[in-house]
Amino acid sequence: MQQHLLGNAFKAYSLLGQTDQLEANATQVKALFGLHINSGQATMIYADPNAGKTLTLISLIVDAVAKGRCAPDRIIYINADDNSSGLVTKNGIFENLGIHMLVPGFNGMTVEKVEQLMLKCVEDDTAKGIILIIDTMKKFTDLMDKKRTSRFGQTTRAFVAKGGTVIGLGHTTKNPNADGTPRYQGTTDIIEDFDAVYVGKRLAPKNPNRQVAGVTFTRIKSRSDSPESVSYAFSTEQGISYEEKLASVTFLESSDLADYILDQEKDQGTKVGPHLVDLIQEGEVHGKMALARAASERAKVSIKAAIHVLEHYTGSTPGQHLWNFRKGDRGVQIYELLPPPAA
Repeated sequence: MQQHLLGNAFKAYSLLGQTDQLEANATQVKALFGLHINSGQATMIYADPNAGKTLTLISLIVDAVAKGRCAPDRIIYINADDNSSGLVTKNGIFENLGIHMLVPGFNGMTVEKVEQLMLKCVEDDTAKGIILIIDTMKKFTDLMDKKRTSRFGQTTRAFVAKGGTVIGLGHTTKNPNADGTPRYQGTTDIIEDFDAVYVGKRLAPKNPNRQVAGVTFTRIKSRSDSPESVSYAFSTEQGISYEEKLASVTFLESSDLADYILDQEKDQGTKVGPHLVDLIQEGEVHGKMALARAASERAKVSIKAAIHVLEHYTGSTPGQHLWNFRKGDRGVQIYELLPPPAA
């Protein structure tokens, strides 16, 4: 008797015979914004503040709408990470396209209502086709609270299961992983509950005279055929408008990446470079490995980082390179500083 009642209790929630309804709610998983953000999935993107994650995402949204890949009226951008000037600029861009922007504090919108509205769409079967962008995630759930983040993740899964698409933006921590790569904020629950997760790293041009910057998004999780990494560049020219900066966003092919260096490597160059200059001027340490080892000890960085900086600035072009070497006895490299570039 108890087994019969238990069976009935579970059967009340069975999807047996509801495949057609599931199919009607399903959204095809395909490229939506760029190559790394798919429709019908939950995608999380982490990066440092001002790394370019919001700029590149909005550029991809504008491009997708212009090419007819999605209906602007189905895009809902929840903006909780802007000042008043930024709100005016972004709403003007979205307004021209017919995209909805929701901001906590306006029209009765609150951060608490986001999850409530997601659940209502699930209950009403109206989630299908909605593209929900949450900027940034930490404003809507406590990423350090495992219980709350887990609940939000479950709500997101239900929303996506009903045909919705969710894109969350988040920040990386100030302290990177042991290998120097950026580390996402919060518990692992978002990672576990989202379909795809990318972490962004800032890029700087190797030529310091170029007024550009870039960002590389590297995949750390994916449930579909998403690229391992995607990269974009954008202008850093002073005085240009946000719209001009938005229009400057360009996709970087793998061959284009040779013109850029990771910001963290640039920072290492700032630490190691002066010590390498001093050692070369002193003229007491010769050989690539010996010079790198001595510089790493003075700068308190890894030998690998010192070698990278030493190689990066070795060459014969003033303004781009800082030193070059000649072969001494037994082929030992003897480094010499280049003369400063002509004015």
